Amino acid sequence: MPKTAAHYLKKAWLATTLAITLTTGMAQAQTPRPQPQPQEQTYSDAVQGLQTEFNKTVLGRNLLLFAQQYGVTFSTDATLATRNRKAEYDFNTSNVSLHPRLSPDELAMTGAHEVRHAYQHKKMQATQLEGTLINPWQRWVLRRYLEGDALAYGGFFGADRLEKGLPTGTGFGREGMAAEIAMRLRGELQFSRDGLTPTEYLRLAFEPAMGSLEPYNNNHLSYITEQITQFERDVRDAANGNRQKLQDLKMRMAATPTDAQFEAKLRQFGTLARDFMPLQNASQQALLQDYPRLGTAGFEQKLDSEMQKLSERHNAAMRQLQELTRKASPAAPRPRA
Repeated sequence: MPKTAAHYLKKAWLATTLAITLTTGMAQAQTPRPQPQPQEQTYSDAVQGLQTEFNKTVLGRNLLLFAQQYGVTFSTDATLATRNRKAEYDFNTSNVSLHPRLSPDELAMTGAHEVRHAYQHKKMQATQLEGTLINPWQRWVLRRYLEGDALAYGGFFGADRLEKGLPTGTGFGREGMAAEIAMRLRGELQFSRDGLTPTEYLRLAFEPAMGSLEPYNNNHLSYITEQITQFERDVRDAANGNRQKLQDLKMRMAATPTDAQFEAKLRQFGTLARDFMPLQNASQQALLQDYPRLGTAGFEQKLDSEMQKLSERHNAAMRQLQELTRKASPAAPRPRA
């Protein structure tokens, strides 16, 4: 079946734009069809390996450009193996640390996953919401979107490499769900008449990524519990006369988004380009309830029970903070007789 001109234009547009939309007008060079790889390549330096793999595609070069422009650095960390991690992004240092022994496919897709976390931090300002006083359910929703979005993007990056004809090795299969997403998206990028559409990205990448977050359930819940516990400690310190703590809490309260602002931020997840925003028209039910509950089968009862308890604790601390803020505010001058 012949492909339309719009198909080719859309493919070129997706491959050269990125979510960050840093560069335009970049022409893609033709690349050879996939060839069998007799022996998987390894790199003695993971950082150099990542740069080499990223430089093989326009999309990867845009990621390196983003990292350069936003101060994102790369390093190796042998201790990642002890935590069963391939890579990590540190929001405090803006550094992506890499396991020193990763295959080219793992460096490419895991690296793209972690740079996506940097994008969430630097461009979306999404991770900063965790420093505000959003409620426990919003914290759960945010955690799920942060991880699901990065996982889906790693798969998209892999699909782009497949579509460009880059060979894969045994490390590709070790990417798990990201590899599955890459295979699904590759067909749309390479063979579909209309290219990859936002609706297809939701169905083939974002939703499967969110649905694969089951291993994170307990960790996410524990993380949120720690955040609420720390909030309670901070309020107690403020009540005991710690003026700096009270001032910090007031600033966090002022920075807390409204429900509408929080929802608008969620709609930015999944973005691949200015005009490619899969969640832009998602229903409020899907955005705030359905997607965040993907991957929680068998965990929902515990999740709902713990969320109720955490919400009660959060609301009690908020009431106490609001009372402290009221008492600390200067009294309004009395009108003169």
